[in-house]
Amino acid sequence: MLFAMPVRSPRSQNFDWAKKLRPSLPVKTQSQRWHPLVDMRKWESKKLGVVIEVDYHKCTGIGQCVAVCPSGVYEIVNGKTTCPNIDECIQCCACQEACPVTAIKHHSCQ
Repeated sequence: MLFAMPVRSPRSQNFDWAKKLRPSLPVKTQSQRWHPLVDMRKWESKKLGVVIEVDYHKCTGIGQCVAVCPSGVYEIVNGKTTCPNIDECIQCCACQEACPVTAIKHHSCQ
């Protein structure tokens, strides 16, 4: 009489030993893929709930966003766009449309 041992697939086994062998890395979602040439800077307005991100790798600092913004949200500092007056934003999305290199991501203009 033969006794069959149940076969366990590798997916059902506990792989805690694998976590100990390699350092833990931050988990990134599909939309947060890491890219070595991306330097995203984020400004948030707690009062308005506005979030503006500028990709400093793409930004050339030509100032189109400064010129078209009716609220004066943007400034050029050290050749890059900054958003020191984000609480004044009226969410018109002119900055995102005017940027020739698509470096500005305005979360209310998706």
